[in-house]
Amino acid sequence: YFTVSTANATGTAYIFRPDSWYLSYIIPTVPEGWSIANIQCANTEPSGEFTYSASGDNYVFVRIDHGYNRITCNYTFNYQYVISGDQVWDTDKEITQLMVIPAGSSLTIKNGVHINFTGQGSIQTQGKLFIKGTKINPVTMARTDCSAPAMVSVAGVGEARIMDADISGGSALGAIKVSGANAKLDIEGSNIHANVLGISLDGTSGGNIKVNRTLFEENTAQDIQ
Repeated sequence: YFTVSTANATGTAYIFRPDSWYLSYIIPTVPEGWSIANIQCANTEPSGEFTYSASGDNYVFVRIDHGYNRITCNYTFNYQYVISGDQVWDTDKEITQLMVIPAGSSLTIKNGVHINFTGQGSIQTQGKLFIKGTKINPVTMARTDCSAPAMVSVAGVGEARIMDADISGGSALGAIKVSGANAKLDIEGSNIHANVLGISLDGTSGGNIKVNRTLFEENTAQDIQ
């Protein structure tokens, strides 16, 4: 059997027919809409006698190298939530794990919404992210522990348009991180403060980055790098 542990669930999964080189699978408890990411294996017994080869929405393939009657392993992994289609948030959220907006999908965050990031919580967009605050009622995004990863990460052909947001608590990786020549960031009327690094740019094209009427203050390393 395998002991499966995560930040959100624990469970036990069993090997079916533990024959030599047999592909088997484990089925942990995965919340609806979430999938598995960043799998790690430790404390195997016997040591090193199997490896995981792939993962899906609710399973992990495991290759058994020898015909043991029982092999144990402690698996740890993070969940990731994949936004499907076009979603709108109009209530406060707490993000504890990776949330992915794939190409072709979008997420709109309405004015007045507060988003609190903890642990490995992050929004990664390869699609479109629209943050639509107002001067009177901004969207607030905060991380209290100033730890990695970036709260908002834009990659691939992703696009983030941020209007009237208050963003604080980002780590040395940036409160906002933009990676790749095709990723786009358009931010206006916002306050980026009390981060280690405000905005991180990695291999981006200058024409894809627009920052207007935005205040940077008390970012301990740099405002933009």
